[in-house]
Amino acid sequence: MQDYDEQELDLHRINQWREEVASTIRTRRPPTLLAGAVSTRSQSIASHQSIHRQALIQASANPQRHGYYTRKRKRDMDAGESAQQENRDARGCTGRRGRPPKNPGQTTKIPLKDHSAPSASVKRSSRSRSQSAKGKTFNQPKSITSIDMEYLETCDPPVLLRSLQQVKLAYGSLHEEAESLCVALHDIPLGVIPLSLKPLYDKDAATPRKSKNPPNSSYYLPPDKDPYPSARLDTLKAEVDLALEDAAYNHRFQAHERQWGLLATRLLGEFRHWPYAADCRVLNTETCPIEPNELHTKMSSGTMLIYGTELDDEEEPDTVSKMVDWSLGLELNMEEERIVSRAFSKIRPNECSLNQSLSYISRCPFFLDIEIKKSQPVKNPEVQLAIWESGALQKKRHHGWDTSLPMPAITIEGHNWTYYLFIVMNEDLVMMGPFSMGNTANLLGIWQIVYRLNILIKWGTTTYKAWFDNEVLSWAKRLAGLPLEEK
Repeated sequence: MQDYDEQELDLHRINQWREEVASTIRTRRPPTLLAGAVSTRSQSIASHQSIHRQALIQASANPQRHGYYTRKRKRDMDAGESAQQENRDARGCTGRRGRPPKNPGQTTKIPLKDHSAPSASVKRSSRSRSQSAKGKTFNQPKSITSIDMEYLETCDPPVLLRSLQQVKLAYGSLHEEAESLCVALHDIPLGVIPLSLKPLYDKDAATPRKSKNPPNSSYYLPPDKDPYPSARLDTLKAEVDLALEDAAYNHRFQAHERQWGLLATRLLGEFRHWPYAADCRVLNTETCPIEPNELHTKMSSGTMLIYGTELDDEEEPDTVSKMVDWSLGLELNMEEERIVSRAFSKIRPNECSLNQSLSYISRCPFFLDIEIKKSQPVKNPEVQLAIWESGALQKKRHHGWDTSLPMPAITIEGHNWTYYLFIVMNEDLVMMGPFSMGNTANLLGIWQIVYRLNILIKWGTTTYKAWFDNEVLSWAKRLAGLPLEEK
């Protein structure tokens, strides 16, 4: 009973001591400054520090009282934990963290983990392509980031990146169609801006601040060589000016490649209104894989170089088998659609396509493919184009279509546009290039892009259209049992 009274007395003294310290701090706090009084912040801080220092000195003057309070608090905590442990033992519960309670003189046995192979019913955890490709050997499928053009030379079919001079030295002359298209794209005039737009550009430069310079007189195209439709010149100039502004914005803020793609598709969409010999269509192919798997590029061992589209339920589709972003192709008319539909009803479903994919683009024969990257891309756009065009070659060979026609392709890396010509030479798929197509960093560069795009689309709606009618449409008519047209 006496010990209990002493404890109560000590607690009372402690509480009294704490109240004295608080009262001392309140009474010694500097009074509120009256209007006109002069004081500094340093003096106020020093005053508060001295008050707290004196309170700590008073508290340390009686360490026995403070130590007793600390020891008592620890004893109370230990007693509370002991009571909780007794309650858990009475209910038969395990100790903290779910571990079984230990008895004196005994050790806890931890069961060994089962390292045996999981059963077939256990579903494999989903992993991304970049994770699952780690540790692959030379003869196993690879990711697109681990492939370069030198490696593609050892695949089936081999894809060889060569310059125009290297191609002529190794294979001699090119095919007639490839030679004519190569010359048309390379030998363009220095001036490619329509001369009829000169008054508009001079008007744009005649601003009060003189912030714009008119194009040099040598940048304009002579009227007799102007390939642009006069009815669309004002609209075309507006699209070019807008592309120049957007390209500067994308370059300044390091925009994503899809932002660069918007710029490209806006220019491509303008050509759909031009009076070509056949209608064309611009399609987004960034989610369209190469299908079926037989069209994939294969390694020398016969293993698929790139994974197909077979993914787990929890695995998101990636860009491993999706090679390009945009493609230009012919738009079939009603009669051609009817012929193709009848032909597809006679063959297997995995063959029902006019190109190297079975997705929504399967009814569009492509004559130009585009891969877009921002500046300094992680993936090599040349590799992606090479694999995509290799699938197109495999498709032609599968159906027995002629493979002598070149397959143009474009890469866009920031401002720079580059074109390639894929040609078949001695059973090898040669990626001839790179050739500069222009750039979006200046006005002349954009007009060079427009000039060469017009050449490619005009080639696609004439030369490629004739090849499509003779090879693909005739093949479809034979399958459908329809009579062929006499030449």
